[in-house]
Amino acid sequence: MKAILAEFLPVLCITVLEIIISRIFLVIFNKSYETCALIPIFRLLINGVIYLTLFFVTQLSKHFKLNIKIFESIGKQNKIL
Repeated sequence: MKAILAEFLPVLCITVLEIIISRIFLVIFNKSYETCALIPIFRLLINGVIYLTLFFVTQLSKHFKLNIKIFESIGKQNKIL
């Protein structure tokens, strides 16, 4: 279960951030989505902001020692099943 969560959580975070950040850039630059998708500098800028945001979130979680223990309470026999 942890492996599935580890696989899909980053994909979900990146997708949500891309939707939010691309909408912001579309409003700021007053361009259509097709124009931003065709111009490489816009795609690089959006992807750079996404990964910088993820980097800062991971650094903040390390600094404040945040730990998500979702599956730690499952017993050993339930983990096998």
